[in-house]
Amino acid sequence: MSLQTYLSSLAHGIQLVAQVSGASRQDLMDWGASPAHAQELLDLYAAYFGDTAYTRKQERARRTTHDLQVLIRIERFVRRVKKSLDKWRLREELALLPASRVDSVARERLKALKPPKAPVEGVRIRRGSTHWQMVLTGPSKLIGEMYEGQDGTIETFHKRYFAGQSAPEYAINVVVTIDDLDEILDGTGDETLLRCTNGQVLTGAQLLQSKISERGYAALVHPVLGPIDLGTTERLANGKQRKLACIENPVCAWPGCHCPADMSQVHHIIAAKNGGPTSMANLLMLCPYHNAVNEDDKVRNRGRMIKVNGKSAWCSPYGGPPVNTHPGYRAPLLV
Repeated sequence: MSLQTYLSSLAHGIQLVAQVSGASRQDLMDWGASPAHAQELLDLYAAYFGDTAYTRKQERARRTTHDLQVLIRIERFVRRVKKSLDKWRLREELALLPASRVDSVARERLKALKPPKAPVEGVRIRRGSTHWQMVLTGPSKLIGEMYEGQDGTIETFHKRYFAGQSAPEYAINVVVTIDDLDEILDGTGDETLLRCTNGQVLTGAQLLQSKISERGYAALVHPVLGPIDLGTTERLANGKQRKLACIENPVCAWPGCHCPADMSQVHHIIAAKNGGPTSMANLLMLCPYHNAVNEDDKVRNRGRMIKVNGKSAWCSPYGGPPVNTHPGYRAPLLV
């Protein structure tokens, strides 16, 4: 068969589909169709020539002048519709449209058929590397009352809901590297960034102006060796290693993840099943998802976490130097 004959047959889509009559999937495969293409042809024949309760719509749809590839594309859209009548309405409309409009109209119809999700009341936080978003969903009356008197600025919102109240006390953990310690203690640390284990970023000045509750912790971290010790204003609690791991990694250590350490899990760099010790040199914080996908063994799909000079780092499965992308770590990794 010549290329011209092949292309001509594809252009006459509905006539080609009609010739599937009586053929089985195996027949089509014996004639050269791939298993997937054989099934597409059978599905098209069933739609345009098979038994249906919507015979008038089927008859009108058979008037289509689309080529075979467009007919296959139409069926992919139709399969996303649940109700039979809606399927036929969409198939008939798309079959009689110009090919150039099939995709755009199909998406519009599918969007209209998809019922909107019912809103879920609550407050949600979306964490970015430097800015966060707080999204409130609730009855219009309640949200309207909360927004009354607002002008859209974060300053007005903060004044409204903290007026007459002291600033919230922090019961969170703060990382202070040895290099930064003098800047914070002498009050000149406006540019020293501290990341808390709930994901917040504070400057040194903001930290000193805030009230640290009696249950707050601060970790001393060596720039090369990593976590050195954990200090607190009351006697040490159980779980000192977890506290240190949280303070070392205020957010999930996986690059690009902003899940706070408070919501993360302690991860063994060398898995316990492989004999990895439960020591600070072998521990860091990962969110539940990245703790699950980290490659403990030799499989190379998603990469794995290590420590370089006491700092958490991610190794790509494709090679290259270890990386840590969290802005809380300003000291470079030395390999």
